[in-house]
Amino acid sequence: MPVLRFSKPQISDGTVTLLVEEEFSVVLRLALLGEASLTHQWQLLNVNILVASADGQRLRGFTERHQQKLMEELQQRLLSEAQPIQFLYSVLHETCVKLAFYSVLYVQARYAHMLTLECSCRF
Repeated sequence: MPVLRFSKPQISDGTVTLLVEEEFSVVLRLALLGEASLTHQWQLLNVNILVASADGQRLRGFTERHQQKLMEELQQRLLSEAQPIQFLYSVLHETCVKLAFYSVLYVQARYAHMLTLECSCRF
């Protein structure tokens, strides 16, 4: 199990905001699963991906539509998870690591034509 690296959770107006610096923030609240039920479930209100591009510009390729789709899929999966916060952290952390990696590759590919390779090998 990965160690959860959330900054200090912020609790306000019945919601909790969990933040992982330079990766993501999520806003959650507990919701009843029925009027007669005492079972609570986490409801995902917002996901914000904070990964910046390797060249300092806006992150390319991860649109608002992608973020909305990710949020919808996460919410559905949260309902069946035994440890929903652990699950949420794992999926979002992995997503952010991949986005950061792809961003580095994009910048390297973009500037690859500027590189000059010299070889002092003898054959």
